[in-house]
Amino acid sequence: MRRVVADTNIYVSAYNFGGFPGKVLELAQEGQISLFISSCFIAPCRCYPLRPKRHG
Repeated sequence: MRRVVADTNIYVSAYNFGGFPGKVLELAQEGQISLFISSCFIAPCRCYPLRPKRHG
């Protein structure tokens, strides 16, 4: 199994736009990769305002 380290941008982009970052999260949810994040990236993720997904 591949191990992948993701930074804040992967999570923010996956949530807002999908695309390749969304695919990375999908692969992790499906158990095809092991996804890791450094503790120094967790705080910015918590501070990012959650917005409704953009459509179109």
